[in-house]
Amino acid sequence: MSTSPTLRRRITRRLWLPVGAAIVAAAVAALVSGGLGRPAATYESTALLLAHSTSDDVRQAPTYASLLEHDAGLLAHVAGEVGVPAATVDDDLVAQSITNTSIIEVTYTSENADQAARAVRAIVADVTAKQPQATAITPGSFELVQPATEATESGSTRLPTVPLAALLGLIVGAVAAIALDRTDPRADDVTDLARVSGPLAVGTGPGAVSDVASLLRGWHRSTDGVPVVALVPVPDGRGNAGPTSPAQANAHDLLADAADAAALPAPQVVASSVQDATLAVSAADRSVLVVRRGTPLSRVRDLQDRLLATGGVADLTVLVPRRRSGRRSDTADHPVHDVGWLLEQAAPGSDPAAASVGSHASSTGAGSTGSVGTIDLADDRPIELPTGRRPPAQP
Repeated sequence: MSTSPTLRRRITRRLWLPVGAAIVAAAVAALVSGGLGRPAATYESTALLLAHSTSDDVRQAPTYASLLEHDAGLLAHVAGEVGVPAATVDDDLVAQSITNTSIIEVTYTSENADQAARAVRAIVADVTAKQPQATAITPGSFELVQPATEATESGSTRLPTVPLAALLGLIVGAVAAIALDRTDPRADDVTDLARVSGPLAVGTGPGAVSDVASLLRGWHRSTDGVPVVALVPVPDGRGNAGPTSPAQANAHDLLADAADAAALPAPQVVASSVQDATLAVSAADRSVLVVRRGTPLSRVRDLQDRLLATGGVADLTVLVPRRRSGRRSDTADHPVHDVGWLLEQAAPGSDPAAASVGSHASSTGAGSTGSVGTIDLADDRPIELPTGRRPPAQP
């Protein structure tokens, strides 16, 4: 499976994190910028000046342009005329010489059209005056070529502050979700699951049917009769690990489909609870761990360690969807039994209640070969099995 779907699942599993980060970032940006950012447009006014020098050398024009931009006296004079700080004038004023000429283009940019035009007129008036306020510009240094133009819109300096902040928050939140998921990895695909459970891990897709069919052939050959397979659920922390859960039903469907594909009798399936896992694995011919997609891999390890502690090992691990697949409803042809039935098959005539098989044993019994405690997995509704002591099987 490609990386992209896995990343999407990691993010969507903790979708609250990127969404929350985006909302918080957008709210902060709205508060800081007043929700608007800078005005939508800026305005420019331009004038042309001819620079006079004693040598009439056009190479002196850039020097004069620099004087216009940074002369402290000129900046202070324009600031007073426009009503803004001198530092603002310094930032918004641009003077540049036209190549191979002594003509200098003076441009002032402002968020206010009238302010831009007044600033250029103030510059032109001062540098062409008999006694300019500019400290480094001598009288007669400049001659007006083109007066200040009316300010025209030059473009937008407004940044979409809030959307950009929301996007940044979304990205940061997504990265945080992935990082958090890496600290608590989940069973998102078979590859992830196989790193913990071992190579015998399959999904429930069409390709898995042929793989499980091959396993069933081997199980039938090694078993005297039809094998008894225990389905052992791995708890996912959401209450989806009971013997009547959709996860168990999906695994049952896979075994039934695989038996059909292999042209073999369907195995006798026992749906275990988490509490009865070690008992089911030890009594059954084969055992299958049932892992619901999104289950923390640490829970898979914990159950494996629990089984190993009693000498049990799962023969197969199946990754099932979060919901019931709904492919089969003919569970009458492929019944699912409880652990009480399994113990009766293992020791006919014994008392399963004395073995503490948990609350999933049925209170009705039949002969040692009967289908005692059958669980109906035809739909998603949990079926409460009656509790109590099972009568001993008849000899």
